[in-house]
Amino acid sequence: LVARYGKGKLIPPSDSDDFPQYLQWLHYGEGMIMGPMNNYVVETVLLKPERRSEEHARRALKLMMRMVQTVDKHLEGKEYLAGDFTIADTITGHACIMC
Repeated sequence: LVARYGKGKLIPPSDSDDFPQYLQWLHYGEGMIMGPMNNYVVETVLLKPERRSEEHARRALKLMMRMVQTVDKHLEGKEYLAGDFTIADTITGHACIMC
């Protein structure tokens, strides 16, 4: 959809040095951050109180924070995840903001 509606402006060219980083960060938010976040929400909000596990919630929060710290470390001295602003910044950025 981004290629179709974004007219290619939010995706680096596939032959650029930024393209592999773009692909990594495009999927990082959903693949690495949102999973632990979903587990945390289940354990702290969605389950009935008697079915919740404080231990599982703590583990999910710890993992989620590690994933966000990875983004922070990658962004040290940079403004964007993969060269110029791309859709990867919005996808992974959204996941970080939700934390």
